[in-house]
Amino acid sequence: MDLDVLYEIDVPKPWNGPHPHGQRAAEQRAYREAVEQIRLADRVGFRTVWAVEHHFREGRSHCPAPEVLLGHLAALTERIRLGFGVTLTPFGFTPPQRIAEKVAAVDVLSQGRVEWGTGRSTPMEQTAFGVDREQSRSDWREAIEIVTGMWREEYFAYESERFSFPRRMVTPKPVQDPHPPCWMAATSPGSAEVAGAAGLGLLSFSIMQPLDAMARQVAAYRAAARTPSPITGVTTDRVSAYTLVHVADRPSRRVWDSVAWWYRNLAQFTLDWELPHLTPDERERTFPS
Repeated sequence: MDLDVLYEIDVPKPWNGPHPHGQRAAEQRAYREAVEQIRLADRVGFRTVWAVEHHFREGRSHCPAPEVLLGHLAALTERIRLGFGVTLTPFGFTPPQRIAEKVAAVDVLSQGRVEWGTGRSTPMEQTAFGVDREQSRSDWREAIEIVTGMWREEYFAYESERFSFPRRMVTPKPVQDPHPPCWMAATSPGSAEVAGAAGLGLLSFSIMQPLDAMARQVAAYRAAARTPSPITGVTTDRVSAYTLVHVADRPSRRVWDSVAWWYRNLAQFTLDWELPHLTPDERERTFPS
């Protein structure tokens, strides 16, 4: 088992001062502290740092551009792998050619240390970018095939009902041959099986669900990964499970207060921003009555 770290760049309120300067100072401090912590993680032997791409998630995540953070870390670290956790892949968030460019650029700067996570996001972010929710899974899959084609071929052209791209040389090409390992974030029902069947690594989560539910998800992934039909040039059968961890002989009250804040913030954010976009059935699955 390897140990990784994941960063969302939390910037919780109350900020030390009114907007805009209180927010700006808090965000700048959060980024500085994250960079120093990740440099320490590199020195002590953590395998991968994952940097999220989230938009508009006040307090919980102020990290919308992981390629910038990871590119910065490429020059400040030596061994730790640099994980996009994830790039939001459906058409509407970012064109596939931009994903190919920015992920490959970080792979070049880090001399081949990139792990490429992919995902579809949630309705709150999808609606802000005009992403077609009903098409998001098929768009996600098509975008992966396009991006890896851009890395594989000297010149690339593509035409489909959903995406058109004229013949161009997409640069740079990644260091890793044929390209960085590809992962999929899995939160919705059936996603784990999709990742395993596609030959992708599984980015899983133990938050807001019992551990036995995550165990069932991992088991479903393992079963599907035994006979994959890979959609990339690198078959990955690893699982990364994200949770909250604190190591101490006697956790202080402040630690429990921080964990409680994190869960309350996540639940309240989901109630305020995610549930209004969901159908009644989706709401019931998210917060069973």
